[in-house]
Amino acid sequence: LDLKKCLNSDWLGLFRLKKDSFPLKFYFLSGNRSLHPNLLASINQMRINQRTRLEPNKIDDFEKKIYANNSDNSNKDDDIPFSILIGLPTNQANLSKLMSSEEVGKVATVQVLIDYLDEKGAAGVIPLPDDRKPIANMNIFTPNSQFIQKLLKQLMPNLTIHQAKRDDGEILDDENNFLVLILLKLA
Repeated sequence: LDLKKCLNSDWLGLFRLKKDSFPLKFYFLSGNRSLHPNLLASINQMRINQRTRLEPNKIDDFEKKIYANNSDNSNKDDDIPFSILIGLPTNQANLSKLMSSEEVGKVATVQVLIDYLDEKGAAGVIPLPDDRKPIANMNIFTPNSQFIQKLLKQLMPNLTIHQAKRDDGEILDDENNFLVLILLKLA
């Protein structure tokens, strides 16, 4: 399933982690369609400076917030406190309209970020619109999380998550290297 052909891009920019930059395009999957455009309208880069461990109680919190609002059809879009997006890698040339190559910095593959978060057993967290007065958190999950695999199976039953790997574990095919982003309003 080619997600780029099925979905419309909602955001173009980059994540930063330490000295690496990860050019991404976001695609809306579910939730409040107006939440992320309102929060991300003037932002073209975001720094991952926090992470949350993917412990059972944290996953339960995410599930409660998402499933409670997804099962209630009486909710208006603006009442839903989350947006679920998918972040797919894009090339640096797509960012040239937004920022100079000096601003982009050292570009790394999304697989580097996926490996980092998986190794830490965590989701990345970005307070939005900034650290001083956040009104929402962008939670960044890898496709390897059981929670995300379950969520994607419900949202996109035809999606197959796989990676072609060599015997030494190096990834040959990065078509399924993506991030799932859950933007949650803070109470």
